[in-house]
Formats: sequence, structure tokens, C-alpha cells
Amino acid sequence: MKILKYTGLRWLWLSLLIVIVDLFSKEWVAQHFYFGEMQSLIPCVNCLYTYNFGIIFGILNHSTIQYRWCFVLISICIIIVLLRMMYRLDHSVIIVNMSYAMIIGGGLGNLFDRIFRGAVVDFIDFYIDKWHYPTFNIADIAIVCGVFLIICNDFLYYRR
Repeated sequence: MKILKYTGLRWLWLSLLIVIVDLFSKEWVAQHFYFGEMQSLIPCVNCLYTYNFGIIFGILNHSTIQYRWCFVLISICIIIVLLRMMYRLDHSVIIVNMSYAMIIGGGLGNLFDRIFRGAVVDFIDFYIDKWHYPTFNIADIAIVCGVFLIICNDFLYYRR
């Protein structure tokens, strides 16, 4: 058996940080905004309190309850797979471990919302002129950044 401090699981502090910031930000929005309320934060960014019943960026937002529980199961499976991969990695493989930790943290943040609220709270509304990007949250940012880091790392690794 490996000593845990030498595995990639050492990076789970990042997942915990993401979950805390994500859940705190969602709860803050839920406490200070009415559903559907929007307030401008800076040019091109609004705070818009909304729910996402689908997956990231509102994909499948109008799905049925069966799909929603399917999303819960898929999220749990992905998190378990990433945890196993982190356990097998050495803690010194920084970019990959950070990426997995970001995806796990974002996945857990959205998973908690799905289980306890029935939907994911989204509140960041990015727009340019009249075009609005799908509303998202901190967990979504972490997931996308984690996936982006994995892609960049693989691209650089295979170019060598």
C-alpha cells in the first residue's frame, strides 16, 4: 500500500478549497437575490440567480427527473475514477494532480447542489452586447480549467 502523502491525493486540499468557495458563493447568491434577479457587477458580467437542471452550461437544462439522477450517478463515477487516478499518481505530477483536483472540486460542488437543492445554482452571466454566454458558477470554472490543463499538458507531453 502506498503512503498517502506521496500520492496525488495530497492535492485534495485544492478540491476542498473549490468546494468551499463554490458552495459559499452559491449560498450567498441564494440568500441575497430573488430567483431570476440580475445585477450588473462589471461591464460584460452580471450576477443572475438561476437554476440549471441539466449539465454544465445549461446543456440538457429541460431534462426529466430520471436524467437528473443519471447526472448524479455519472458525477459520482467520474469523481471515483479521478480519485483512483490521483491515488496512483505521484504527488510530484503537479499539473495532472491539480487538474484532477479541480475537476473533483467542481464536480462535488455541483453534485451537492443536485442532491440537496434538486438543481445547480448558476449565477455568473457573461455577455457581449446582446449575446449572453450560458450562466455558470465557480464549480463550472474549476471543471473547465481542469479539463483545459489536462488538454494542454497532454498536448505538450506528446509534442516532446
